[in-house]
Amino acid sequence: MQASKRWLGAGLIALAGSAGAAPSTEDLQKQIQALQQAVDALKQQLQTQADDAKVVAAGTPAGEVATKQDIDGIRTDLENYKYDQQRNRDTKTALTKRGMTLGGTVQVRAGTQSQQTSAGTTSPSDVRHASFDIPLVQLNINGSLFRDYS
Repeated sequence: MQASKRWLGAGLIALAGSAGAAPSTEDLQKQIQALQQAVDALKQQLQTQADDAKVVAAGTPAGEVATKQDIDGIRTDLENYKYDQQRNRDTKTALTKRGMTLGGTVQVRAGTQSQQTSAGTTSPSDVRHASFDIPLVQLNINGSLFRDYS
């Protein structure tokens, strides 16, 4: 920044100093070169600042910016996901405004013996040390199973 100010200042001083008399061709050439160098220095400085601003503002290196197609693709994926979730909820979940409760009882019996036995089996040749059975299952449904279509 300081170097470009010096070049710009030198160019302005050269222009102001020769305002009283008609400048020669050599003086004009020198002024043009000085101004050209000042412009080149300013362009280079502006380019480096713009590159730094892109990296800081975007948080990503230049060239990795999301395009409109990328954003539209993400939007489409989100809409598809929402549709799938709503469809799964509609088809796999019972939706009703009436209260319904499920309840019940399950009775389980298990036993072991140290001696083998074949009593209580359908095949008298099977011997066992343990038994397991479920003599009672009771299911209670309170409410209505009618689906609300409204």
